[in-house]
Order: sequence, then structure tokens, then C-alpha cells
Amino acid sequence: MSEAQTNNGLLTAEQMVPFLLDLDTAIVHRMIGSDTGRIDGLVVTQGAELEPFEVAVEFGLLEFCLDGALHSENVMDGLATSSATPYRPGNFSFVPPGRTVRSHSITGEARLFQMLIDRSLMDEAKRAVLRGDPDRVDLLGFNAQWHPRMKALVGLVHEEMRRPSGGGALYVESLVQVLCVEIVRDYGTGRMAPEPAPGRLSPAQLSRAIEAIEAGLENNPGLETVARAAGVTTFHFARAFRATTGQTPHQYLIERRLARARELLALGDLPLAEIAYDCGFSSQAHMTTVFRKHMGVTPGQYRREVRG
Repeated sequence: MSEAQTNNGLLTAEQMVPFLLDLDTAIVHRMIGSDTGRIDGLVVTQGAELEPFEVAVEFGLLEFCLDGALHSENVMDGLATSSATPYRPGNFSFVPPGRTVRSHSITGEARLFQMLIDRSLMDEAKRAVLRGDPDRVDLLGFNAQWHPRMKALVGLVHEEMRRPSGGGALYVESLVQVLCVEIVRDYGTGRMAPEPAPGRLSPAQLSRAIEAIEAGLENNPGLETVARAAGVTTFHFARAFRATTGQTPHQYLIERRLARARELLALGDLPLAEIAYDCGFSSQAHMTTVFRKHMGVTPGQYRREVRG
């Protein structure tokens, strides 16, 4: 049985890809979900030819089966379900942070979307929604579970990885926040606290948040970065921002990126690729996709229309 060798006994997110490659797992692509490196996404193909392995992870490992059929055995401490893991399209498995899982693929092959969620995000979810001391609450692992709400959320994260919107890390982290709450609520040992009414940001907090978003237009500001600028927790920021402005943070970011692009298109002859980079889009094609979706025309068409 192969084992992950690390200094502290726990595999980090950065070590996950080399570990999977050593196991001859086919990795299709990878996504960094935020500027803080707290979310990674992988699409891997795993089959029965994979040797049994044991790995301890310092992050939450959530697996979603995209397609295929694979029968496996995933064994770990604190398991809420059977160790039998029949991967089928739409079902989930989860290894909590700090746990060791022993995996044995038996028959078949499946394509999996694996989300590597930093322990800090899981801890923030516990602090935000549970009664009492969150450090006394354990998260339970599970195999081959069907969860409609999580399926919808993970589908949106996967789609963002495949076809990025203009919302970037703000969008992905907001989705993962809700995903963490679902895991804590349904697979945690704590009691849920009453959900507070959404508060509003003060004018000063809103100003600092908007300033952080504006400063990061050409980069990829994450939820933690903007929430810290406003002086609130990440789990309360998105709701408070929406209660204050009527928009989610990523909707506001897309709007500002498009506004900046329209300004540059109208004022000069900069190449479209340079405008895309200056406005925080990953490529000219990415800017064109977002522009057409929200404006109904391509950037080139918009430039011709406004400049006569």
C-alpha cells in the first residue's frame, strides 16, 4: 500500500498533485480558486488499476463523481457511512481535515472532481453556524452520499473552473462558504445556532470593501481579502454586502470590470487582449464571453458602436 510521506504526517494541498501523479492517476486540470490559496480543484480519472493507498490530509477533501462507475473502499476514522464507496455520477465522498483515509479501488473507472478546502474555511463555517465551542465539534467523513444542495453548489464551482465568469475568487469562495455550512450542518457533531438576520455594512466598511475590490480589478481579489478590508468575517461579509448594496460581491466585481472595459474600449486603441488583462479577465476570449453575456455584443462590436 502506497503512503504519503510528509514532515508532519499530513498532505498539503500543494503536495496533492505530485502525490496523485505518483499513483498514476490521470489529472485533467487544476484550478486555484482564490488569491489566498484556500481552495483548489482537480479533475482526476481513477480506476481499478490504481494501487491501494493511504493518505492523511490537512485539508477537507470533497470528491464529486462526474461520470463513470467505480467501486472502491474508503476507510477512515470518524466515518458516518459504510466504507463501501460505489462512485456513481452525482454522489459525494468527504475526508475531513486531519484524517487518514485508506483507499482501495476494486472495479471500474470514474472521473472525479476533487475539491481541496483549507481547514481554516471549515473552521470558519463551524464558528459561524454552531452553538458553543466549535473546537469541540468533529466533522464526520462520508462515502457515496447523494446531496442535492451540495450537488448544485459543486456544479457551479466546477462550471466556474471550466468557463470562468468575471467574478473569479469572490464567486468561488462564496459558493464554498455555503458548501462548508452544508457539511457542518449535516455531517458535524455540533448543534446549529439560530441563523442571525443579515446585518449591513457601515458606510466606512462599505467604502473600504469597494476600495479593496477596485484595487484588485486587474487581479483576482478573494473573499478573505475584501472582508478583511471591511473589518468583518468572511462568513458575514457576503450577506452584509448584499444587504447593503443589493448585489453580491462577485456581481459588483463583474459590473466594475465591465465598466472599466467599456471605458478603455471607448477612449483608445489598446489591443483587446491588453484591455482584458487590465480589467482582470483571464484572456481576451474570457472578456468576450462575459461581455457578450452581459452586454449582448462583443468588445469589438461595442468599440465600433461607441466610436462610430
